[in-house]
Amino acid sequence: QWLEVRFSTICNLRCVMCSPSLSTSLYKEFDDNFDKLSPRQKGSLNIAKKYFGSGHLKDSEFFMKEIKKIAQESRFFEFRGGEILQDTKMMEFIEELSFYDNAKNIYVDITTNGIGLNSKHIEILNRFYGGKLKMSIDAFGKENEYIRYPSKWNMTIKGMKAMKDLHDKWTPYIQATLSVFQAPTIVKLLDFLDEYERNENPNIRINITKVRGFDHLMLNLLPLSLRQKSSKEVSEFVEKSALCDPNHKYGNKNKESILGLSKALLEKESSKKENFKLLFEHVDSLILMRGIDYYEVFPHLKDLKESYLASLPKATTA
Repeated sequence: QWLEVRFSTICNLRCVMCSPSLSTSLYKEFDDNFDKLSPRQKGSLNIAKKYFGSGHLKDSEFFMKEIKKIAQESRFFEFRGGEILQDTKMMEFIEELSFYDNAKNIYVDITTNGIGLNSKHIEILNRFYGGKLKMSIDAFGKENEYIRYPSKWNMTIKGMKAMKDLHDKWTPYIQATLSVFQAPTIVKLLDFLDEYERNENPNIRINITKVRGFDHLMLNLLPLSLRQKSSKEVSEFVEKSALCDPNHKYGNKNKESILGLSKALLEKESSKKENFKLLFEHVDSLILMRGIDYYEVFPHLKDLKESYLASLPKATTA
């Protein structure tokens, strides 16, 4: 049996490409700043309120009792959040699961932002047969802090280092979600990960996906010329990277993933004006709520906004 369960949406971060239906922190931020939200953000909050009206699965004693029965015979567990490591009740459940007689046969798949990942978590996970621990990092340094807000880069690195102590049947993933925010600078993250691989030798696997469900955050809103430069940098990275070396444990898989990134960066430009409008409403609202300047950290968004505004019909006067 394979169980994929989203026990709750408890999360410590408010990522720019997330929704209040998937993060309690983002839900609270939107709810506390309703007057500052864009129309689309208000709509997503209203949807989330319908979801949260029923609570979370973990709050149901009946559900938890039944899932524990099933877990006695399960072979695969896939945990989704929110942020599973920040959900105390869920970590208690995973720890209980790790002491089951069949834990040594259970394959576990967890996606985490890694903030707070520590030796206690690793001790629990190492009781299982193995699995995938996917740490979501979207960009390098301050860019990642602004995308996965309000994470801190030093905490991200601390989480990465904790993964090194997983036993060898675990695969430590770094998982990036490509969007309009970091598409032109994604090679900075790759360079950092390559240096980390050379210095720490953790045998990490790279997985890169595109943001889904948010057309106004897609990378194809950016000028193709800007993305062509990024694509060229990524292609050149593959040729010199330790991560893509055939002798690396996941070298061929990493090469395939990163070449896929290079290709994705060359998507045809979007011409839907509505998506540009939604993008800048979204960014401007985040700036207003958080008091930080996204256009300063992502200057290509500032240039894009200026081009968009210049393309709008000029108002006429009588």
